[in-house]
Amino acid sequence: PGQYEVRLGDRVVAHYSADQLKKGVNLAGPALAAGPVAEQVKAVRVAIEAKNRFHHDQIYRGLVLLAVNIPEFLGITMTPAEIESKRQAAIVERTEILSALEAAVRTSLALVPHTVTISPVNSAEKN
Repeated sequence: PGQYEVRLGDRVVAHYSADQLKKGVNLAGPALAAGPVAEQVKAVRVAIEAKNRFHHDQIYRGLVLLAVNIPEFLGITMTPAEIESKRQAAIVERTEILSALEAAVRTSLALVPHTVTISPVNSAEKN
């Protein structure tokens, strides 16, 4: 009888009654809503979105789909070999950036241990 708080590390993520704990609870929802696991999930999402955005904008649209048509009125003349040379240099540069973004994703995915603590809650403290 009584209420209990569930902590991941030093963060309270849920409150349950003794009866709920006796029947069993699923901590996935509370862990993903707040606390260190939720923060890591957000960091993973940010890292993946940054990598995907760079790949889409700078590699796929910026290099793969790029049709090089330099208007004559700009007065820029480049041979196809010069254009291809610059394209290859851009591929090397952007691949290095993409590798760094992929490393950030891998870093954000590192498993981090968390201590789960279930403690009785004093009803005066909870209010």
